[in-house]
Amino acid sequence: MPDRVIRRLNGPRGSFLLCMAFLCAAHVASCLPPGTSGVPLPVGLDVLEETIPLPVYAVLWAAAGALCVIGAFRTKRTRRTRVAADVAGFSALAGMLACWGVTYLLGWVFDEDPSRQWVIALLYLAMAGGTAAAGRLINPAPGEAR
Repeated sequence: MPDRVIRRLNGPRGSFLLCMAFLCAAHVASCLPPGTSGVPLPVGLDVLEETIPLPVYAVLWAAAGALCVIGAFRTKRTRRTRVAADVAGFSALAGMLACWGVTYLLGWVFDEDPSRQWVIALLYLAMAGGTAAAGRLINPAPGEAR
C-alpha cells in the first residue's frame, strides 16, 4: 500500500484518494480539446457538451483531483480523524463520478442507435458508490494492526 511507503499519507484513506487523483487527471486530459478533437463523443457526453463545454468539466475534474491530493496527506498527528480536505476530496470525487454515470445512463436512454453506454454508466455509478463507502471508513489508529 502506498501509505506504508509514503508516511505522510492519510493512511488507507489517503492511499485511495491519491490513486483516485490519477483517475481525475485522466479525465482532465480526456476533456481537453487535444483529447476530444475528431473523436465522436458518446450521446450523453455530446448532450452534456452542448450545454457546458468539456473544458469546463476538465476544470471540475482538476478541482476534484486537487482536493483528492490535498486530502491524501494528513496534517494532524492522529491518523483516525477525518479532516476537511479529506472529506472534500471524497465528496468531490463521488459527485463527479455520479454525474458522469448519470450522463452515460441518460445517453443510453436517449441514444437512437443501440449502444452499451449502460455498462459505462454502471461502472461510474459503482465507483461513485465505492468512493462514498470508502469515505465513511476510519483509518486504524497508529499502532493498531492493519
